[in-house]
Amino acid sequence: MSKEINIPKDRADLIKAGNALFGSIEKKQEINGLNAEQSRALAIAVSARESSNDKKIINPYGYLGLFQFGAEALANVGLIKKANIKHLLEKYPKGKGLYSRRNGEPSPHEKFLRDDNNWILPGGLKSYLSDVDIQYKAFIDNTNSNIKMGMRVNKTYKKNSNGKKVVDKIFSPALNESSSAAKIAGFAMSAHMKPLGAIKYYALGVDDRDGNKTLISSYAKLGEEAVTMLAPNLEGYQYKNVLSSDGNDESNATYSLSSKLENEGKEHSSISQPLPLTQEIKDKYKNTLYKYGANGNQANGNTLYDCSHLTHAIGKELGHNVPYQSTAELAKSKYYDIIDPKDVKPGDLALWRGKDNHVGVVETPIGSDGTGTYFSTRGNDKKPGRSGTVKFGPKSGYWKKPTSYLRIKPEYVNQAPIKNTVVAQKKSSPPKVAPAPVVEKNSADIAKEKKLPRGYDLLGGMVSALRQLTVPNLQHATQALLGRQPEDYRSAKGGCCCASGPTSPVINQNTSITLNSACKDPQELGKIVTSAQDRVNRDMVRKITPRTS
Repeated sequence: MSKEINIPKDRADLIKAGNALFGSIEKKQEINGLNAEQSRALAIAVSARESSNDKKIINPYGYLGLFQFGAEALANVGLIKKANIKHLLEKYPKGKGLYSRRNGEPSPHEKFLRDDNNWILPGGLKSYLSDVDIQYKAFIDNTNSNIKMGMRVNKTYKKNSNGKKVVDKIFSPALNESSSAAKIAGFAMSAHMKPLGAIKYYALGVDDRDGNKTLISSYAKLGEEAVTMLAPNLEGYQYKNVLSSDGNDESNATYSLSSKLENEGKEHSSISQPLPLTQEIKDKYKNTLYKYGANGNQANGNTLYDCSHLTHAIGKELGHNVPYQSTAELAKSKYYDIIDPKDVKPGDLALWRGKDNHVGVVETPIGSDGTGTYFSTRGNDKKPGRSGTVKFGPKSGYWKKPTSYLRIKPEYVNQAPIKNTVVAQKKSSPPKVAPAPVVEKNSADIAKEKKLPRGYDLLGGMVSALRQLTVPNLQHATQALLGRQPEDYRSAKGGCCCASGPTSPVINQNTSITLNSACKDPQELGKIVTSAQDRVNRDMVRKITPRTS
């Protein structure tokens, strides 16, 4: 389905099509050595060249989607089961007959891809062809794999007269740490079409041809132009002067590729490490009773949940800012990344699909003994059980290996998850506070007391909640509370600050609450602060735009 494109001539159409396809792609997904816009520009060029930007297309040989990946490439990026593709290739040595259609029937390669049992990706071929995000991530992962290959010394082999495999040719690295963004993109484009051809061209200057008789140099030029001519025109472009107007590399067009590869794992972990369950969260949701469709409902003194609603509730405690999704919706959710089993961490989701649909939060990943633990509901409607820690894994009881593991994407995690103690107060009744003292105390007496009245403790809790927000006017509110209210509290008559006196609009910008500058009744302070906490919590969970009036 390849199509000739000319970036200078087709630039306007490419930009329009590319922004429509990839405009909402997560900006942190980058090709090693390229920034987000350059990565997207290269994806646009490859997609236009390979599929004319048709995400659902399948060519006569069974190659799929925007980037025309085959089964081998999809296995390399973790979407196809490697054991299954290995068996297929053994059945068709050197690919002979694998890609051929006969009597109008799909090729064995296409039939393989149409069988969902060969996919790791839930939903198989249908899910892949319908989801641009998945296809884009596959492109990024495959391209990064090719770039790593380009950084290595590569060898080709042949059989000698005795039938023994020996080294035929050695190729020096095609890329190094000082390679420019343009060169990296040119190599990546060439390697997408013919990996060995890209190595020969960039390492030896040998201009090979692909199966369509197209010169590797033409692909290299296309990749370079994607970075130098297309990327600067994309929405949100921040990178300056990849190449100067006369075509010479500028110093700021060079990235340290080796250091980026070196730090790749560290960057990923710092961005998307899940938050593990705390004992406080487990205690809060332990022993709830299973009922299908229940979401914290109360019945006969029991709190009821099903697995997906319980997992969603726990997710909110961990700062996940996503809507509720059933197990079927989680399998193709845009809010989560599918994680390789070897990379699973406490706090990831374990998802089972098929005969038994189930989901839970991983506590301990499957270890060398073949077992791990997760937190979720137990039982079913016929025999409801209590939620808690459950074993899973190949050597456990009922729940074997999950169909997939999911990790919340960084952009859907609140910057600072709400503390459990604060969240818990949302559903609590007004706090019990000590009655107003019979004997009036002066400010010196109050300052000497080791434990201040309950209302002041709640005020401290609200300040802690406000500190977690990054909204500017709430930062101002926090400073106002810290700078004025505690002193008002200590110095006011009776040791309180909310029952009477002129109003002080400290936090009303975001909560529509006004605290008074003086008070005599700690009970009233407790009520006001609790109400303020509830409103702050709701704003934190929903990310409501702060009021400015």
